[in-house]
Amino acid sequence: MSDNMDDKSSFLDTIIKSVKNLKTLEIRTIIGAFQWNESSRKIEYKPGEVKAIITQIDLLEGDITTAFSDEFLREPYDQIRDFHLEREKRGQEIIAGNLKAIQEFIKTAIQAFNEQEESAI
Repeated sequence: MSDNMDDKSSFLDTIIKSVKNLKTLEIRTIIGAFQWNESSRKIEYKPGEVKAIITQIDLLEGDITTAFSDEFLREPYDQIRDFHLEREKRGQEIIAGNLKAIQEFIKTAIQAFNEQEESAI
């Protein structure tokens, strides 16, 4: 196998591993005591001390799971639930756009590898 083919296989393997690592998108809406951790760039909170809505979207299978307590079915938390559902919908739109961009990037990269290999012949 030529070096270009090895490079192409290695590149595609890296992309596949990256996509598998991005398999699940999680959307969280947190109400209560939390803090921002600047070093990890994440919100930290203690379970049981916050009210939360959590949605997990499996990017490969398309499964969507949203979990929240009964409190979010009543006022005033129903407005928070609706806010979360809008974010979930927006998240799905962003994912669709990102997946399309990744697909185009991979297609362009494969085409570039193929053209490079053809010019080496």
